[in-house]
Amino acid sequence: MIDLIYCFKGTYDGFDLFEIENGKRKFIDNFEDREDLLIYIEENYDLANLKIIRRWLKMKEYKDKKITEINRVEVGIKCDNCKKIIKNENDYKRTYLQQKHYYEVTTHHHGWGNDSIESYEYYDFCNEKCLFEFLKKYYNGSEGTLCCEIEEIRI
Repeated sequence: MIDLIYCFKGTYDGFDLFEIENGKRKFIDNFEDREDLLIYIEENYDLANLKIIRRWLKMKEYKDKKITEINRVEVGIKCDNCKKIIKNENDYKRTYLQQKHYYEVTTHHHGWGNDSIESYEYYDFCNEKCLFEFLKKYYNGSEGTLCCEIEEIRI
C-alpha cells in the first residue's frame, strides 16, 4: 500500500511525482504542466486515504509593469539675501570659460542638547556683499556657540 506521494518542481523542466511505499521511494513520472500532474493524481490515487506533499506551493509568475519615476531636481538657485536669481536651468549648460560662482552657507550651533541637529540651516548668496550682510545679522549678539560653514561654488 502506498503511504504517501510527493511532487515538486523538477531539476529540469516540469514536475516530478514520487510514491513512497513501505519506506521506499519510487519515481513515477515527470509532468510538463502542473495541471496535467494534478489530473494524473486525481485519476490514479484515492485522495481520501493518501497523504500528499506538494513542494511547489509558490510558483513564480512574472508580468511586465511600466514604472514611472519622479525625481526632484534642482532647476534654480535664488539668493537668500537680495532674492536675485543666481542660477537657472540655462546656467547648467554653461561652458568652463563662462563659469561664475556663488556661496553656499550652512549654519548650526555647537550647544549641548538634542536640538543640535535640528539647528542646521542652509543658505545661498549671490556675492560677497550679500554674504557679509547675512554674517553680520547672524553673529550679532551671539553667545559663541554658533557655527557657520561657507563654501564657494562654481557654476
